[in-house]
Amino acid sequence: MTDLALAEAIRHLVLNGLHEGARGMEHVHAEAGYEAAMRQEAQKLMALTESRYVQAILIARLFAHAQETVLALDWLKKSVKLGEPFLVHLNVDVDWHNVREEPRFIDLLQRVGLEA
Repeated sequence: MTDLALAEAIRHLVLNGLHEGARGMEHVHAEAGYEAAMRQEAQKLMALTESRYVQAILIARLFAHAQETVLALDWLKKSVKLGEPFLVHLNVDVDWHNVREEPRFIDLLQRVGLEA
Protein backbone atom coordinates (compact mmCIF):
# COMPACT_ATOMS: atom_id res chain seq x y z
CA MET A 1 0.00 0.00 0.00
CA THR A 2 2.88 2.40 0.60
CA ASP A 3 3.76 2.22 -3.11
CA LEU A 4 0.27 3.44 -3.99
CA ALA A 5 0.40 6.12 -1.32
CA LEU A 6 3.82 7.28 -2.54
CA ALA A 7 2.58 7.43 -6.13
CA GLU A 8 -0.43 9.50 -5.02
CA ALA A 9 1.76 11.88 -3.01
CA ILE A 10 4.08 12.34 -5.98
CA ARG A 11 1.12 12.94 -8.29
CA HIS A 12 -0.27 15.55 -5.90
CA LEU A 13 3.09 17.34 -5.74
CA VAL A 14 3.35 17.38 -9.54
CA LEU A 15 -0.20 18.73 -9.86
CA ASN A 16 0.79 21.54 -7.49
CA GLY A 17 3.86 22.40 -9.56
CA LEU A 18 6.29 20.89 -7.05
CA HIS A 19 8.21 18.72 -9.53
CA GLU A 20 11.51 18.95 -7.67
CA GLY A 21 9.83 17.75 -4.50
CA ALA A 22 8.35 14.80 -6.36
CA ARG A 23 11.78 13.76 -7.65
CA GLY A 24 13.32 14.21 -4.20
CA MET A 25 10.60 12.12 -2.62
CA GLU A 26 11.30 9.24 -4.98
CA HIS A 27 15.01 9.41 -4.16
CA VAL A 28 14.53 9.50 -0.37
CA HIS A 29 12.01 6.67 -0.59
CA ALA A 30 14.55 4.53 -2.41
CA GLU A 31 17.27 5.36 0.12
CA ALA A 32 15.46 5.54 3.47
CA GLY A 33 11.89 4.36 3.05
CA TYR A 34 8.36 5.66 2.90
CA GLU A 35 8.09 7.51 6.22
CA ALA A 36 11.42 9.26 5.70
CA ALA A 37 10.30 10.43 2.25
CA MET A 38 7.05 11.79 3.64
CA ARG A 39 8.82 13.53 6.53
CA GLN A 40 11.47 15.13 4.35
CA GLU A 41 8.96 16.47 1.85
CA ALA A 42 6.77 17.87 4.64
CA GLN A 43 9.80 19.68 6.05
CA LYS A 44 10.67 21.09 2.62
CA LEU A 45 7.13 22.33 2.12
CA MET A 46 7.14 23.89 5.59
CA ALA A 47 10.20 25.91 4.58
CA LEU A 48 8.59 26.82 1.27
CA THR A 49 5.65 28.43 3.09
CA GLU A 50 8.01 31.29 3.95
CA SER A 51 8.04 32.37 0.31
CA ARG A 52 4.81 31.04 -1.24
CA TYR A 53 1.46 29.53 -0.41
CA VAL A 54 1.42 25.79 0.17
CA GLN A 55 -1.75 24.08 1.33
CA ALA A 56 -1.42 23.38 5.04
CA ILE A 57 -3.47 20.22 4.59
CA LEU A 58 -0.84 18.86 2.18
CA ILE A 59 1.86 19.32 4.81
CA ALA A 60 -0.41 17.78 7.44
CA ARG A 61 -1.01 14.73 5.23
CA LEU A 62 2.68 14.19 4.66
CA PHE A 63 3.38 14.38 8.39
CA ALA A 64 0.50 11.99 9.09
CA HIS A 65 2.01 9.47 6.67
CA ALA A 66 5.39 9.98 8.34
CA GLN A 67 3.84 9.02 11.71
CA GLU A 68 4.52 12.56 13.01
CA THR A 69 1.20 12.93 14.82
CA VAL A 70 1.86 16.22 16.62
CA LEU A 71 3.11 17.98 13.49
CA ALA A 72 0.29 16.51 11.39
CA LEU A 73 -2.30 17.88 13.81
CA ASP A 74 -0.53 21.25 14.07
CA TRP A 75 -0.69 21.68 10.29
CA LEU A 76 -4.21 20.34 10.12
CA LYS A 77 -5.23 22.99 12.64
CA LYS A 78 -3.69 25.63 10.34
CA SER A 79 -5.69 24.19 7.48
CA VAL A 80 -8.89 24.53 9.50
CA LYS A 81 -8.03 28.14 10.38
CA LEU A 82 -7.47 28.87 6.68
CA GLY A 83 -10.70 27.12 5.69
CA GLU A 84 -8.98 25.01 3.05
CA PRO A 85 -11.40 23.17 0.76
CA PHE A 86 -10.37 19.54 1.34
CA LEU A 87 -11.47 19.57 4.97
CA VAL A 88 -14.89 18.18 4.05
CA HIS A 89 -13.29 14.74 3.65
CA LEU A 90 -11.52 14.61 7.02
CA ASN A 91 -13.78 12.03 8.60
CA VAL A 92 -13.52 9.57 5.68
CA ASP A 93 -10.11 10.22 4.12
CA VAL A 94 -7.64 7.35 4.68
CA ASP A 95 -4.77 9.83 5.07
CA TRP A 96 -5.88 10.42 8.65
CA HIS A 97 -6.09 6.82 9.90
CA ASN A 98 -3.01 7.32 12.12
CA VAL A 99 -4.52 10.30 13.94
CA ARG A 100 -8.22 9.47 13.83
CA GLU A 101 -8.43 8.57 17.54
CA GLU A 102 -6.48 11.61 18.74
CA PRO A 103 -8.56 14.08 20.79
CA ARG A 104 -7.14 17.00 18.78
CA PHE A 105 -8.29 15.38 15.54
CA ILE A 106 -11.77 14.77 16.94
CA ASP A 107 -11.91 18.42 18.02
CA LEU A 108 -10.91 19.55 14.52
CA LEU A 109 -13.65 17.38 13.02
CA GLN A 110 -16.18 19.06 15.25
CA ARG A 111 -14.86 22.52 14.32
CA VAL A 112 -15.57 21.88 10.66
CA GLY A 113 -18.97 20.35 11.43
CA LEU A 114 -18.14 16.69 10.87
CA GLU A 115 -18.79 13.67 13.06
CA ALA A 116 -15.98 11.44 14.29
